[in-house]
Amino acid sequence: MATHYPKSSVEEAESHRIGVLTSIQIPSLARLETLSDGIFAIVMTLLILDVKLPTVLHNASSEDFNSALFAIWPKVGAYVISFLVLAKCWEIHRQIFHFVKRSDNKILWANNFCLLLITLLPFSTSLISEYPQFRLVSALYCGNMLALPFLMLLIWKHAASQMASNGVPDWVIREGAARGVKVTASFAVVFVASLFSSAIGISLLLILVSMSILVPLFRSERVREEEAQKTAAL
Repeated sequence: MATHYPKSSVEEAESHRIGVLTSIQIPSLARLETLSDGIFAIVMTLLILDVKLPTVLHNASSEDFNSALFAIWPKVGAYVISFLVLAKCWEIHRQIFHFVKRSDNKILWANNFCLLLITLLPFSTSLISEYPQFRLVSALYCGNMLALPFLMLLIWKHAASQMASNGVPDWVIREGAARGVKVTASFAVVFVASLFSSAIGISLLLILVSMSILVPLFRSERVREEEAQKTAAL
């Protein structure tokens, strides 16, 4: 025999059902951040596994050993660049999710695609360290780098309304978006350059990564104080 509920009870039951399904489909922000941190750590570790010294005979001369050691400098260089890019991406990722208070499907899948590209980085790093002279390889490597800040910018843009409703100041949202656009545009320039010259593309990438890390470290004391005051105002 079918059970008949009052209309209000039916609506409450349906609302409860939708709420349960939504909570199952959308993971908590803590789980999303834990997964992301774990993948960042694993990929940053995997990068070094491609750096191996060629076999050197025990009776080899010091010149032979030095030559073998010098021969792996492209691998070491590619490892350093990729590691620094991942470190910077992790810093940006941490800053984004400092302001994001809840997840949804768009944030979830934008983050998943970002993680997909992060896990691809050991492969593109291996390619550029073995075949740096080919423009296609350089374009794949720089394209891999370009896609990361682009997806993080999409996450920031999507979460902007959520951040505003959570009381995050407008200047924080605007500055975060502007910074993301600048970083993405800079990597786009590197990618375009790599289509014409592998050497120029990699050189620009090295300069860009170095500046993104060194400039904040040597920022003037006045700027640091202003940022500290703004942060305190939050």
